[in-house]
This record gives sequence, C-alpha cells and structure tokens, in this order.
Amino acid sequence: MKRLFSLVIVLAAITPALASSQTEEEAVRAAIEQVFDGMRAGDSAMVRAHLADGLVLHRAGERDGSPVLSASEAQGWLNSIGRPREEVLDEQIWDLEIQVDGRLATAWMKFAFFFGGEFSHCGVNAMMLFKDSDGWKIFALADTSRRGEDNCWMPPEPR
Repeated sequence: MKRLFSLVIVLAAITPALASSQTEEEAVRAAIEQVFDGMRAGDSAMVRAHLADGLVLHRAGERDGSPVLSASEAQGWLNSIGRPREEVLDEQIWDLEIQVDGRLATAWMKFAFFFGGEFSHCGVNAMMLFKDSDGWKIFALADTSRRGEDNCWMPPEPR
C-alpha cells in the first residue's frame, strides 16, 4: 500500500510538468504555423508578431561548389511578404520537431516553397525561439535551399 501511495504521489508531481511541456510545444507550433499562414496571406504584420527584434536570417548552401553561409535582415523578408502580388507565397512544412526548456525552444522542419502554386525550392528550417511576455518569438532562423524536384522532397499532403 505504501508503494502504491508513493507511486501516486510521484505521478501527481510529474503530471503537471509533462502537461505544461506539451502546452508549450503546442504554443511554439502555433507561433510557427502563424508565420507561414501570414506568408500565405501576404500579412507581414502577422509574421512580424512572431519575430524577435534583430532577427537575421541565415541560409546554408553552396556557391560555385564551395560552402556558403549567407545572412540577410528580416526586414527584407517582411517587405517581400507584404508586397502586393497575385501569387501566393506558400511554404509548406512537415516533420516538425520541437524541443522546449523553459523560455527556450528549438524547431526543425522540412519545407517545400511554392510561388503562385509553382514549386520553387525545398530544404530544412532550423529555428530558435524565446518566450517573452507576448509569447514565442523566433530569434534565430537558418535554412537550406535546394532547387529542382530531383534534389527535393515534396510534402506528404500538399495544401
């Protein structure tokens, strides 16, 4: 009986911690999904709401056969999203893996990018997020970029 009581106490102690971790993972997922929903809607304010100040975007790739890590300011990306256009910017993500510890989270996902319904490129996004008083914000974002359907994978269920 003592063992059963001890087990109940231990389970009662860890259950809230597990539940809060799940809730935070869901909140991180929601923030990331809102960024991509904002891209599709052409709503740069919706995207901006989930970015930390000073965010710099990085791309790991190759140029002329040599490895290159390029950087660009997030404002250029936001300007592109908010620019009026007929074509939809549609970045589809899947295999999203999230890890959370307190106010820090990481997210890793595959993506395929479509411009106006036409396939453009694919790769992987790696994000780091911080939870401030307004919620989860992306403070580091890096990706890879491959072109050509022979070099890419496609989402399991395109939108």
